[in-house]
Amino acid sequence: MKHIIHTSSRKTFKTCRQKWDFQDLMRMALEPNREAQALRFGTAIHAGLETYYDPTTWDADRASVQALSLLAFIKAYPAPDGDDNWEDEVALGKGMLEAYFSWARTEDIGLTPLSVEQKFEVALDGWESAYYAGRLDAIVQDRHGDYWIM
Repeated sequence: MKHIIHTSSRKTFKTCRQKWDFQDLMRMALEPNREAQALRFGTAIHAGLETYYDPTTWDADRASVQALSLLAFIKAYPAPDGDDNWEDEVALGKGMLEAYFSWARTEDIGLTPLSVEQKFEVALDGWESAYYAGRLDAIVQDRHGDYWIM
């Protein structure tokens, strides 16, 4: 049997053992009845950034890619039933992404994305069938040929 340890599980273990016991995949693997609003928002922001740093469109017109990124955010953040703040939250998310695009225009010079939302799994030495797993936002290469994790 393969045991996977995620960063989120490790953090939960350190802050609240009961929550860890309920949620950890190797324990009870329980999930809340509804997803937290902040998690939905963060997941949608990641969808926008994943589109922005997509290696297959990196050399495309950046204005077009930014527009696609905003659409990816909106698609990943559908309006939940009974949420009166959804339009304000969408405006906030779009504003955050647009500010990021403006900042990244100069910061990303010389970087080439190689992979986005890259999953990884590393065997732990001294532990039989135990692995540390997670996901990297992006792997990029700079103009000198060095690799970086975003």
